[in-house]
Amino acid sequence: MKVTIFGLGLFGGGAGAARYFAERGHQVSVTDLKTEAQLAPALAELQGLPIRYFLGAHPEGLFREADLVVVNPGVKPDSPQLWTARTSGVKLTSEINLVFELAKAPIAGVTGSNGKSTTAAMLAAIMRRSGRPTLLGGNLGGSLLREVEGYPRNGLIVMELSSFQLERLSWAGRSPQLALVTNLTPNHLDWHPDFAAYARAKEHIARCQTRDDLLVLNADCPVCSPWAQWAAAKVARFSTSGEPKRPAAWLSADRLVLDSGSGPQELLAAGELPLPGRHNQANALAAALAGALLGADLSAARAALMDFKGLPHRLELVAEKGGVRFYNDSIATTPESAIAALESFDCPVALIAGGSDKGVDYAGFGRVAARKAAVVALSGPTGPKIRAAIEAAGGPARPVDAADFDAAFRLAAGAARPGWVVLLAPASASFNEFPNFERRGERFRELVRSL
Repeated sequence: MKVTIFGLGLFGGGAGAARYFAERGHQVSVTDLKTEAQLAPALAELQGLPIRYFLGAHPEGLFREADLVVVNPGVKPDSPQLWTARTSGVKLTSEINLVFELAKAPIAGVTGSNGKSTTAAMLAAIMRRSGRPTLLGGNLGGSLLREVEGYPRNGLIVMELSSFQLERLSWAGRSPQLALVTNLTPNHLDWHPDFAAYARAKEHIARCQTRDDLLVLNADCPVCSPWAQWAAAKVARFSTSGEPKRPAAWLSADRLVLDSGSGPQELLAAGELPLPGRHNQANALAAALAGALLGADLSAARAALMDFKGLPHRLELVAEKGGVRFYNDSIATTPESAIAALESFDCPVALIAGGSDKGVDYAGFGRVAARKAAVVALSGPTGPKIRAAIEAAGGPARPVDAADFDAAFRLAAGAARPGWVVLLAPASASFNEFPNFERRGERFRELVRSL
């Protein structure tokens, strides 16, 4: 076949698809608007393979004359190249869709606006601790294409799934056998036309499920909890605000409680969870419930969660210097995720926020930052919007403007005193200064080490 990879990207999915087809003898062409220098890490992965590259532009012929176009998640739905392929009768797919088509083992898909990476990793840890072979991938980065084809049927594939990936999963008419939704709040409104469209994209995780499938929903989320009314799958809910209507997993006082059918059992005390914050307690409840539905026993879930140290860039304790703790939550690209990070601390916080704009409202974040932060160092296009939201809310927080990310770090670190936390929770995407949230988090680590 003539296969066009539409968007190589730097997260591994494009490179994984290009390698998969090239190694099987197909004619592979890669097209991306980025330059060779910008794509260097991805290009290095494909070195030596017979692939043609078209960088800096998208030649129309690659979409009109291909047999298959593999679409990167970041490609917007109104792309003229997608229209060219469709009107030319060319089949469209994605790297995630290919994984679904090739997998023999069942797939557990995890999505949501906040917490999906941590919850997916927790679920994978629980299943591995229970003795079940488990792959972890999807939106976490990399590609599972090389592993999934020969993966045993008795194994499990856990995938974090973004709204972009789920919207394209509808092309294949697939949903995972277990779907888990952490929560839904406004996000990616620079890509989706509005919140309703964003929520509809997320719905694809459950739309094609059957009566034999499983759906885990957040009982506290007013957007996803009502999905139980139309879902074909068996539904189980979790909650941190008390017992949900049909108890399955919930927070009782300071205890995480699980009931997967044989009566309530204490999973662990909230204080035994290594990760701070109520949002991480919700993630743990969701993962433990999903694990129980997939056959993991309580002892495996308890042990896996007590050993879980978290993922990079997700409320990651980088260091303690001079009595000040430095936390990297670069993944907090939405106001809601940044609020969850702020609510995790009861000490004074020097907050680093701001970045590129995803079209979301900062009023709620401003109210929490005004109350919870002592100092807020702001940079990037969203800096003025966050400052205005904090000032409108009033409160003790002191917003200060910085020329760039490094300057914001210096302001926050310079203001912090022993007993304080310096927290990177930007409530914004990273693209004004960095290619992704990981590089921003790495820069934070570098700056902490330099102190």
